[in-house]
Amino acid sequence: MKKSFTLIELLVVIAIIGILAGLTLPALSAARESARNTACMNNLAQIGKATLMYHKDNNGYIPGGVNSDAAGSRTYKAATDPAYRLMRGAYMTGSRVTIDEKDAEKYFKCPSNINEQFDAANNAISYNWFVCYDKDGITNMDRRALVGRDDPNLVIWSDIAQYDADGEGNHPSVTNLLFLGGHVKNRNLDISSKPNANDLDETD
Repeated sequence: MKKSFTLIELLVVIAIIGILAGLTLPALSAARESARNTACMNNLAQIGKATLMYHKDNNGYIPGGVNSDAAGSRTYKAATDPAYRLMRGAYMTGSRVTIDEKDAEKYFKCPSNINEQFDAANNAISYNWFVCYDKDGITNMDRRALVGRDDPNLVIWSDIAQYDADGEGNHPSVTNLLFLGGHVKNRNLDISSKPNANDLDETD
């Protein structure tokens, strides 16, 4: 006659399964985040390529916005303005679309962004535009030569948390950076508190 499992034996098996699951789930979670981080870097790479195409078509200008802060300041803002210019100019999708359309989400929403809704009012922490070197009271920062003296190793986009946002950014303790030359890198960075402009005030 086949012997049945006792209650104690069943509890032991359940406990072992629970322990194995506890060991496996963090690894699976880390693997998923790694995949999302790779996709995020690919998003920024596509934005970089589109930015360089825009630059060639627009007399050396890159898609940007207006820095309304005081002269000599450096800050970063939600990248809604440059994203809008890339989308409306068909540099991302090959057709003219607006930032609040679904096509924009593929490029301008970080896969790790927990916001359920993505549109012009809810994309603030996915990607940010780094406004810098406004030393002479210049407010229009679109020209490459003004943005960073045409330095290809200057940070222009990132997925760090927005300047006035609470909490962490999209990735645990790291941020992805797009440089003026079009290349993308990942950097360890403690963004558990509100960041400030000096966090990215450096070149590659």
